Amino acid sequence: MLLSIAFGQVFNVQAQAQVTQNQAQQAKKVLNTLAYYFGNDGMMPELKVRKKLNQPALYTNYQKPQILLDEQMFQISRSFGKDSTVVLAFVLGHEMAHHYLKHSPGDASDIKTHEKDADKWGCFYAHVAGYKVSPELYARLLDKIYEVYKLHENIAHYPAKEARKKLGLQKVKEIQDFNLGEVFNSAKFLYAIGKLGKSIDCLEFIFNKHFKSAEMCNNLAVSYLSTIAQIKPLYQRIFLFPFEFDGSTSLRSEQPKVNLPKLFEKSESLLRQALSIRKNYQTARINLACLQIMQRKFGSATDNLLELANETGQLPPQAHSLLALVYAYRNNHPKATQHFKAAIAASNNYIARCNYAIYKKLVPQAKEQFSARIKAMKEYEVADLIEEVKKETLHATPNAAGFQPQTQAFANITQLKTSKTVIAMRPYFEVRPAQKVLPSGYHYIKIKTEEAHLSEDQQPEMLVYEVCFTPKNDRKLSLLGVKIGDPVKKLTAVLGKPSQLPGNFYSYKNRNIIIETKKNNIIGWMIYRKVE
Repeated sequence: MLLSIAFGQVFNVQAQAQVTQNQAQQAKKVLNTLAYYFGNDGMMPELKVRKKLNQPALYTNYQKPQILLDEQMFQISRSFGKDSTVVLAFVLGHEMAHHYLKHSPGDASDIKTHEKDADKWGCFYAHVAGYKVSPELYARLLDKIYEVYKLHENIAHYPAKEARKKLGLQKVKEIQDFNLGEVFNSAKFLYAIGKLGKSIDCLEFIFNKHFKSAEMCNNLAVSYLSTIAQIKPLYQRIFLFPFEFDGSTSLRSEQPKVNLPKLFEKSESLLRQALSIRKNYQTARINLACLQIMQRKFGSATDNLLELANETGQLPPQAHSLLALVYAYRNNHPKATQHFKAAIAASNNYIARCNYAIYKKLVPQAKEQFSARIKAMKEYEVADLIEEVKKETLHATPNAAGFQPQTQAFANITQLKTSKTVIAMRPYFEVRPAQKVLPSGYHYIKIKTEEAHLSEDQQPEMLVYEVCFTPKNDRKLSLLGVKIGDPVKKLTAVLGKPSQLPGNFYSYKNRNIIIETKKNNIIGWMIYRKVE
């Protein structure tokens, strides 16, 4: 909320313009886009447009979460011309931040802190979602709101206007100068193509700028856990975890040395920090259970997963999948089978299907010593079994030879003006986002990174990727006949199985496209090309 308490006095706001259905729909689209980037696992606030609210917007969690938007805000946003949607995104992002951060409107003692945090995170996630709030726009909008709503510059319990503006401008400038939104999107892309170390670099870069949300803690922890999963002994990673599904990673390749206990410790600390910020953060709780299973802390994992049932009233498919692994390792085969079947009942739950297929092949040989049977397997046996199961479990790729997404996304690019953020000097790593949206409507980022080889005799290789991101929820990938909101099965009916499936990303390496999903629905995509 920009102002979280309705004041006793009645402000003389100008006559409200009638809000059209299109305007209300536009605001809902913006809120839906922001909700995804906030990564909210719980109930999304319902948007209501109100007349004479006497403040721009208001978040309330009485009975159910709602964001009330004053009609006058549509008129204010239109006064900003081409930035009208960005203005709405900032105001709604501010309110969404209150919801996301679990702020209580009635707690007057913390209002100053809450307002500063909501400004910071509302602006950050608006930027990540493609609504770029410049320092100039932020200052003008704050002045406009105080002017239109006739607000006093020093309101009790609230930060003074000038102090708020100063801090807000500092954070907006950090987001802009360091391209933090684009660095965040680069982290997603690099994670999706398996460059975990570079993804970690991006997330740590943001984290060290004091942008430490629950989602940031969770994503950084997941990158650490994915690194652990790649370097543990092969028999210990025979099963796949919800944060990991890499169909093209070589199972026999040499892995770099890292401090596993330290990575486990950092991952657990981050996930618990995420859960302290957002108690009912389902994604973080699932990932914490993954960590506990990897450490063979089966009792803790079980308690953690069953806590989800207490919070939500039922277990999600990922929880069933993980409980199946717990019972498998404990040689409780009836329980393991029960949870595997509950997990695969969800459509497109490829991880659970692969794990169940692996389990069924091993159980007849294992008898009462399932863990011992896995540990006794030769490395080539594990690798061959995983490849065999993946081929059986995922259906064949249909013929979509004419689909060339790069042609659509990178069309008519000439003399791009970019800004630069250096993530690291040694090895060198930079992110260069375009200052304007491409003619195709996509957001463009060039990623340049130096990658060291495992052999000390080889010189580091400079890798360059060009990536197009489409964050808006009304874009269509017309050549495929799919759009945001479509079920994943519509995508797989055209392109078939992905070459990689890390977390919620469907990566088609032969098409240079990564589809982002949530709850088995398409929510966006990244189209990329490697520059030789």
